[in-house]
Amino acid sequence: MKLFFYENENNKGFTLVEVLTAMVILAIVTVPLLNAFVVSARTNTKAKAAMNAVNVGQNIIEGLEANTVEEIAYQFNYPNNIYDPDDNKNNPIEFNILAKKNEQGNDSFSGCWELVQKMEDGKLVYKTAAKTGASPEASIISSDNGLTYDFIEDAQGLYWYAINDIQMGSNSTTYDALIKVDASSYQDSGDDDNTDGNLIDSLEYNSQKIPNISDFDLNTEAFYVQSTMQDAEAAAYFKAKYIELGYSNADLKDFMNRLSRTIKVEITNKSVSFYEADQTMVRVYYTYKCTGINAELNNVVFTTKYDIFDNTKTKMELKTVYLFYQPVYTSKATSSVKKDTIIIENKNNLKLDLFVVKQENVAKSELKLKESTYGMDFQVSEGSLNTDGNAFTTVHTNLGTNLYIYYDPAMTGANPAQANYSYQAGNIPQPIDKLKIKTLADEESKDRLFDVEVRIYKSDGYDKGFPEDSRLKTIEGSQIY
Repeated sequence: MKLFFYENENNKGFTLVEVLTAMVILAIVTVPLLNAFVVSARTNTKAKAAMNAVNVGQNIIEGLEANTVEEIAYQFNYPNNIYDPDDNKNNPIEFNILAKKNEQGNDSFSGCWELVQKMEDGKLVYKTAAKTGASPEASIISSDNGLTYDFIEDAQGLYWYAINDIQMGSNSTTYDALIKVDASSYQDSGDDDNTDGNLIDSLEYNSQKIPNISDFDLNTEAFYVQSTMQDAEAAAYFKAKYIELGYSNADLKDFMNRLSRTIKVEITNKSVSFYEADQTMVRVYYTYKCTGINAELNNVVFTTKYDIFDNTKTKMELKTVYLFYQPVYTSKATSSVKKDTIIIENKNNLKLDLFVVKQENVAKSELKLKESTYGMDFQVSEGSLNTDGNAFTTVHTNLGTNLYIYYDPAMTGANPAQANYSYQAGNIPQPIDKLKIKTLADEESKDRLFDVEVRIYKSDGYDKGFPEDSRLKTIEGSQIY
């Protein structure tokens, strides 16, 4: 008898070889996946850091947009001050270098300073500006912690500032910022680069002397600035009409030279009820004619209307009207019929100040001669005389002054023949001395237009002197006030 024995195979588990083989296969598969995850995580971290840096820069840009050059300088020199930098009125001001600081309360920084550029050992470095001394380097100089101060405007229009350890929201990462406020591009370069025939050194806005209206209030003041292309658009209209009449094409300059223009500022004031404020409206009309080309075109009139003030909602009383206009230099003082006329209609006898500001619109090389021959009619019409026997309207203007005097202060700028004034009350002509005519008050050149460049750095940027390898992002913007 034979006995057979069967030995069962051990299938409970894996052999060492099988385990090692499986691990090798798993490693081959998972290592690239893990590497992809790591690369993705690093990329996301860098992208998030870059986005945070952009947000910080944009936040600073937005904060600076609410300030003038002087106010920016004041806040960086006296960041903890509660005084109003405009007129030192001891009123609390919002510290708005960071736009969201007062809105959310969760953005912060450890310090901010005004800086100056210096060359040390052949390298450009940034140093904190001195606030005192015979040759002060800071823009704000004060002996009483900013209660009173002098603003030292930089001759080149260039200002540098720093903010340290900026933190936004719940993000624990901190950043440093280097800020450049640059008004130099809009200052007088000394050349005469006018090529379009409309603007004189059009980018040199900060060197133009204009009335100081920094406290301008849209609720109580009306404001109109004539476009540099407005007269040319009227000439183009007449040229199109000329072609419609069947005539051949002509040079636009021919129509420009034959333009005559009347600017009318119409001020109306109407009583609504005993319990409500008067309704006041201001409209500006530009009316053009083009005579001397042909008889058919002589009767064509081109008019545009602009509503510049209406207190129906605000109920605020109108105080001042500003008109900035471009002269028609083909209108000559020696001509009996002027081609440039301004009419002010204040039939409801509203007491107000009227600023009529003549602007440059030709090349500097032509300005002196054109200003010396320019002449226009200026008419003011009111419903009646005031109780003091004079006009209700007070006129402030630079008419009668050759604008070239701003480039050559030694010249005699007075040119009284420029404006032929007339005044009537109740449709009755009045002696011109009953109309109060004054020069422009507080006229000045100032850095009103400037570029802002915000460079965002890692948290060690300020301590290292803002090196390029620490810079994360650069945000740029422009501001005008």
